[in-house]
Amino acid sequence: MALVSFNEASATKMLSKRENNTIDVSLKSDLKPSELRVYGNQNNPASIYVFSSLSCPHCSVFHKELMPDIMQHFIQTDKAKLVYVEMPYDAKAMTGTMYARCVQPHNYNAYMAKMFHNQEVWMNAEKPRRMMLDYALSLGEDEERLEQCVSNWSLKKQVTEQRNNLSELYLVRSLPTVVVVKNHTPKKFLGTDKQIILQEINQILESK
Repeated sequence: MALVSFNEASATKMLSKRENNTIDVSLKSDLKPSELRVYGNQNNPASIYVFSSLSCPHCSVFHKELMPDIMQHFIQTDKAKLVYVEMPYDAKAMTGTMYARCVQPHNYNAYMAKMFHNQEVWMNAEKPRRMMLDYALSLGEDEERLEQCVSNWSLKKQVTEQRNNLSELYLVRSLPTVVVVKNHTPKKFLGTDKQIILQEINQILESK
């Protein structure tokens, strides 16, 4: 089946249909560190799972170049909800993920943006944990509360179990990976090809 062109014109037309009906995609204010980050209407039966790691260079590209479009075209328009699955497979990514989970929910997106934007810096730093902490403090976080949360072994275990369970469920073997689930049927996409991924997601969500 030929791909439907997903360009600025078609995107604008799609959004104009719902310009007065966009939904809030901010995280819940009472979100717990142990909970997955879910954006959009949590009752929406269609889901877009994004599997990503803070230490993955291609994930950084995905976060900067594809995530804004996915949010705008599919989550704000209530075509699906987005479930962000952190996939830390090394110590630095795990530490960064723990800090991200421990900042206040309204700071999560900004913290992740700082981490991806400065990925090469903290990945090659002599004291990466200090840099990760400083990114959080720059957002107004409390150091004592944050460090207590990051040191929570139970939270680390939960993050690891979420990573393992969901990656096995959807057979995720490389990062970044997008899994679109509609009508209980998953479809998986790999890489960072913006046009193809957006086209494919749109095609699935528009299908009956």
